[in-house]
Amino acid sequence: MKLKSIASAFSVAVALMAATANGQFAPSGGDVPGLEQAMRKLFEKVDGFTGTANMTISGQGPNVKLTVDMAMLNGDARTEVDLTKMEGAAIPPQMISQLKAAGMDKAVTINYAKDGSSVIIYPGLKSYAEVTPGKPAPAGGNSPECKVEKTPLGAEDVGGKSCDKNTVKVKCEGQPEVVLTVWSDKARKDLPVKLSTTQEGVSMTIEFTQFTEGKPDAKLFALPSEYKKYASAQELMMANMQKLMQAAPGQ
Repeated sequence: MKLKSIASAFSVAVALMAATANGQFAPSGGDVPGLEQAMRKLFEKVDGFTGTANMTISGQGPNVKLTVDMAMLNGDARTEVDLTKMEGAAIPPQMISQLKAAGMDKAVTINYAKDGSSVIIYPGLKSYAEVTPGKPAPAGGNSPECKVEKTPLGAEDVGGKSCDKNTVKVKCEGQPEVVLTVWSDKARKDLPVKLSTTQEGVSMTIEFTQFTEGKPDAKLFALPSEYKKYASAQELMMANMQKLMQAAPGQ
């Protein structure tokens, strides 16, 4: 297999994981300014949760549907994806098989609230890399101030739950305004159960199929000490190029 095709296989894995890397839900790993803080604002009354959600991303290239396992603890967000279970992506089956054979089919992203940094972890490679570098903490160590404006859109059932539907505009200090449609469970302290937004030509919908309040194990957010650390996803790719070559058909 040509080097370009091998690099393309890795790029697929990185790009799809970046779709959930920043602030749990950002569709392009931090390329959508303001979304990270907006999502934290929506869940600010929850110290922690675990859940499973169906995510659809469309608008630039083929639509992608995937199931993600999520967890949040004190603002830190963790997302786990099995790339072999994607639907709708225009990715040849042999490329998915290649990623699986190379240990890149399952990946975890963690975003840390304190400095906005995020990492991507490949358990199959026992490796992780930085996706978004950290930023200095705000003056005084406080989170940026955010203003929220809600416009009621009526009531609507989502997955058998009675929900209030609102347009929610979130404007956080130093970030552009983010507009979302949010369905909130009336019976559970108005917790969001479905969200949708369109930012910079990318539309994204997230609907929770399972949601459990309560602080998850802090170990889920710790970087594995036995894993090898890389400074960037590109560096990780180059270091594991041999595995991709060995996993290529006909090799």
